[in-house]
Amino acid sequence: MNAVKHGLSGKLYFANVEETRQFERITEKLNQEWKPKGTAEEFQIETMAISMVYSARRTQAEAGEIRRVTPSPFERQCNDEERINQVFLDIQSAAPGKNDSYQNYQKSKELRRTSAGLQYLTEILLDLKHAVLTDSVTPDHIRLLLQYFPVAPRGPAAEILMAMGKPDVRALLQTGVKISLTPPHKAATCKVIDHEVELLTARFNAAAETESQRYEAEELASAVPSESVAGKLMRYESHHQRMFQKALDTLRDLQEERFRREAAARKHGPVPVPSPSPEEPS
Repeated sequence: MNAVKHGLSGKLYFANVEETRQFERITEKLNQEWKPKGTAEEFQIETMAISMVYSARRTQAEAGEIRRVTPSPFERQCNDEERINQVFLDIQSAAPGKNDSYQNYQKSKELRRTSAGLQYLTEILLDLKHAVLTDSVTPDHIRLLLQYFPVAPRGPAAEILMAMGKPDVRALLQTGVKISLTPPHKAATCKVIDHEVELLTARFNAAAETESQRYEAEELASAVPSESVAGKLMRYESHHQRMFQKALDTLRDLQEERFRREAAARKHGPVPVPSPSPEEPS
């Protein structure tokens, strides 16, 4: 919104219409309280009103600075998701033959520290379970399993492959054929997957609670402006407080002098103005 010009000098600017209205309300109240007379007193009233409006602007500026530097919950969630997506890309772009490496395992651990990553891992397992039940397990399912889950002897990937009957993973990835499991292997595989999903769900709930607490702590920590911003705001407010106090003192002096003149006039009456004497005829 364009700045609004106001004031006796015609050079006072307010940031928006609301500040102009605030200035007019304050001026009206100050006029009712001080009942100024004359341009000098009215000017001091206007100066006091301006300083009060500008001091209120300091509070708004502080609130705006806090909002500017504090990410919203949506922004925090997006930042977490971007970090997790980068982990996904790092794992998927690993060189052939290194999908089950220790490096990828370390990267996959990052997924287990966030609710977004845990949700993604859960979806991988649930999709694999659906493929097992429908006899549609493809090399992509196995590849995702090896990429995103630990391959230690007692890790989820090893347990699931064991339940599936220890298929020849290398041959499966090379040939690209689908896997059809026997009913006992299906039941065993689904049982292992359900157990791992249960563990992931528990970790998801804990991660979501931790993230919520972290977001709240970050919001509280950012409720105080930085030292440089706080100093700037304090100097701004102090300047207008001094301006207000100076105008107030000047207004009191002006009114005191006016009251003294008015009291003297009531006591002694108006001072007669001498009229010129008529000229004598020559």
